[in-house]
Amino acid sequence: MPDVSRTSSAPDRRGATALIVFTTVVLLILIYRETPHLNGSPYWVWSYRHLDVARVGVALGCGAIPFFLARWAVTRGLSIRWALPVVASATFALQLSAIGLMDAPFGFGEIIDIIRSEAATSYFSDAEKSIADGVSVREFISTFPDRMPNLGGHNRNKPPGLTLYHWLFICMSSDAKSAALLAGVCIAFLTALSVPLTFWMMRTLQASTQASWEAASFVALSPGLILIFPEFDQTFTLFTCLLIGTWSLAVRGRGARDACLFGIVLAVTLFFTFNILVIGAFLVGYAILHRPAIGVRRLVVISIIALITVAAVYSATGLATGYNPVTTFVQAIHMQHVNLQSLPRPWPQTIGWDLNEFALTTGWLGYGVLGAACIRVSRSRVWRAVIGIVVLQLLITAISGLLQAEAARLWLFLVPVLSIAVGLEVEHWTRREREIFHICRVILLLAVCQKMQFIIV
Repeated sequence: MPDVSRTSSAPDRRGATALIVFTTVVLLILIYRETPHLNGSPYWVWSYRHLDVARVGVALGCGAIPFFLARWAVTRGLSIRWALPVVASATFALQLSAIGLMDAPFGFGEIIDIIRSEAATSYFSDAEKSIADGVSVREFISTFPDRMPNLGGHNRNKPPGLTLYHWLFICMSSDAKSAALLAGVCIAFLTALSVPLTFWMMRTLQASTQASWEAASFVALSPGLILIFPEFDQTFTLFTCLLIGTWSLAVRGRGARDACLFGIVLAVTLFFTFNILVIGAFLVGYAILHRPAIGVRRLVVISIIALITVAAVYSATGLATGYNPVTTFVQAIHMQHVNLQSLPRPWPQTIGWDLNEFALTTGWLGYGVLGAACIRVSRSRVWRAVIGIVVLQLLITAISGLLQAEAARLWLFLVPVLSIAVGLEVEHWTRREREIFHICRVILLLAVCQKMQFIIV
């Protein structure tokens, strides 16, 4: 595909490139000085550590090779449709490379330990206990709200989908270690799918091919998606892309079919997580943006169709399994309140610290690009509004206090949202600026991998 970047004066280009490099150097200095609060808030930190720099460089450097090969091939005419799976393979390889460094020699024992750990996840261990007690899947689902207080710490305020995911692999495998390893590898694969799905999401928003490609590339190298593995939170990016994409299609007039499709995606999402409901800020903002073109009546109609679809899906699920999503949601809210009682979450101080942690998740440079996107004037009214909605989504998530602390993990589903603004901005850059930007992100990824630990078993 030919380079479609906008051009500007050479001094401006040299200045932008120098700023990217300078910011990266400053961040590297701060990381290696183990600067307080760069790795979290005063009440929640991700531990500093020291892995061998050569091992990290070789492992993650090899994992990133497909990413740069794909981008080089696109500049030589390769279709992005063929390049996207290659970039996704880099995301997959980087996850396995990073986790493999935790074993000496290189291995995947850490995947098994994290998946099976009651402290780190607890979904697998809860599934194991239920199977050992002779509980059937139907019995587990139908009585799930009553079981929630007795589940592991990470599972008490979650829907049953996460437990059932691990349940499936336990039933498929001959032993627990094999089941845990397979479940973890599949999490890495699902996370990698967020790369092509981000591209698809951008295209449904009517972004250019170049902007969509840059957004997908941004997601592919986000440290949180690669290093906070295998926690399952990375896979929620898939739901974000599907929700925004199907909602965009429905809002822009594709008919009741797309509203139904959005409802189905929402129903499936709520079977795995409730956190992603905060994405409603973006969806509402996008609907309001298109209200003059399609009218309030149509927005009401597609919203009703979507809600009816969700109700229909859960009515059918309830008849088949006895699952009660409303009771589960109410119990989840209660258990969230119980869980937070013993944890320091000093709102409104959490607002700034959560935004700080999300910067870590996305490799910091994403915020700089978001700022550049906000001040660019050579953009249509619609795209300026979309970027404003991205900013609003981040602020609402922080100000609401619904997902306080651990934002580096809990906010991972917002990475595709930030990628919208990043893609819309980076498409205006020269090819040289883009590649320097991505090289700097890989360097920061290596540094974060070497110096910060996100999961302790």
